[in-house]
Amino acid sequence: MKKIIVLALGIFLLSACGKVPSNYMGTYLDKEKGAKLDLQQTEWTLTLVDGHVLTSKVETMDVEALKKAKDGVYILENPVDKNLLDVFFAKPVISTQQSDGGLLWFDSELAYTLLPKDQKDDVKSVDIFHCLDGRVEIDTLTNNWQIGCPAGAKTYHFQRVEK
Repeated sequence: MKKIIVLALGIFLLSACGKVPSNYMGTYLDKEKGAKLDLQQTEWTLTLVDGHVLTSKVETMDVEALKKAKDGVYILENPVDKNLLDVFFAKPVISTQQSDGGLLWFDSELAYTLLPKDQKDDVKSVDIFHCLDGRVEIDTLTNNWQIGCPAGAKTYHFQRVEK
């Protein structure tokens, strides 16, 4: 059976009112890897070829929610280029959560994309980096956090198929 991961990363594409901007909404396919991305106004879904589905309502999360190992999308201004947004989706495995010396960490399914802040035209493609067995690490004193994925992570190159 083909693996299909549906990852709705529309959460990454949030406007200030918690909606996917209209120029990102639509259905995207990565024909080579058999994955589908569906971005709706208030929900996103990523479907992988094996039937694995990652979906969420469009709500921007913060580090406090991440500390509680809550699923969601985390949006940060890119530290190198202020015209870009780093968009992360985390689906933590709560049973793996550990802490020691002001650090908190857990395993998590992760997805990441980099988006322009001021996209005016309809988006034709979206690239998403995804791994099932990633790691989230949080410094609980500074609230700085980072994610990492092992060598088996995949990059999906989604092309719009319908608005």
